[in-house]
Amino acid sequence: MLRPQLAIAIISLFSASVQAATLSFNVDGDRLKTAGGNGVPTESLILLIASLTNGSFSSILEGGSTALGSSGSFLAGDDIVLFRASASLTGSAGFATGGIEQSLFPNWSLSDPLALVWFPTLTLASPFSLTANTPYGIYTNSSAIDGSSPWITPSAPASAYALAFYTTDGSDLGPGSNSPSSGNANQIVTAAPEPTSAALLMVGLLSFASRRRRQAI
Repeated sequence: MLRPQLAIAIISLFSASVQAATLSFNVDGDRLKTAGGNGVPTESLILLIASLTNGSFSSILEGGSTALGSSGSFLAGDDIVLFRASASLTGSAGFATGGIEQSLFPNWSLSDPLALVWFPTLTLASPFSLTANTPYGIYTNSSAIDGSSPWITPSAPASAYALAFYTTDGSDLGPGSNSPSSGNANQIVTAAPEPTSAALLMVGLLSFASRRRRQAI
């Protein structure tokens, strides 16, 4: 059986280099699943994302954007979307493959962590802005396991930088080392705080801090 892959050609400007560098990623996923453990539908939305500054991935809040990353478009916190694709069912459910979009990504640098994110209930045609309670799964690993390179931005241009996510119940590309549950979309987009609630919380925190200062005097 042919190896299903995400053949990704991404053009990036790295801060560690004066010249632009071109990176090509091959991404395999087996098995990407719904929250209930079933293979994701063919049209499910798949993203490769990078964390730009803090070295970790933030929980996704309502209003986060699945659009290709830019200075004003973030999936969560400082996390940007490097590519968008749709899932494809090849042989059995749960394989990531599909069309690729290209762009330039300011502030994307060497060694920035990478992660695969999948939304079983969204498609490429879905609105970019996320709503609360949308299920999603995420995978990243700084170690190189199951034939994968570390999930970090490589230090030099690569024609085929391999990123792989295989679970122990994988059937076509796996099995791998990750637990079956790690392939489940078991997280949800959380609701953004109500403006009034956020303001009340801030007032409460300021009041608490002021009271602590008075007690310390």
